[in-house]
Amino acid sequence: MPETTTEVLPCPFCGGSVFIRAVWPTNWVSCKECAACGPSSSSSAKAIAAHNAIASAVADRDRLTAENESLRAQVGQLREAGQHLLDVSEPFHRPTDLVGWGSVDNMRAALAATAPTQEAPDA
Repeated sequence: MPETTTEVLPCPFCGGSVFIRAVWPTNWVSCKECAACGPSSSSSAKAIAAHNAIASAVADRDRLTAENESLRAQVGQLREAGQHLLDVSEPFHRPTDLVGWGSVDNMRAALAATAPTQEAPDA
């Protein structure tokens, strides 16, 4: 009975097209562009599933990395706007004046607490 296969995702390393290789009793997915090979399995369906799991994880990582960079940029813009507001309003207040949710010193401390930190190196 022939095996049913699902869509095979592109190569997670280069984005190239892939094909199924079968050398009895092993099957695996191989890239036509960079020759990367996926995990081998006893059936092509299992080899495709293993390949697709890796390709999906890489796509998720790339999407989350881009989203993280976008959010970091937005936080940076908000920090700059907050600092600008403090700078232009400084002549009009004393450090203990209340402005909304706390003193100006509290706002400066909050801005300092949101400063970017060193990221852990990629594993």
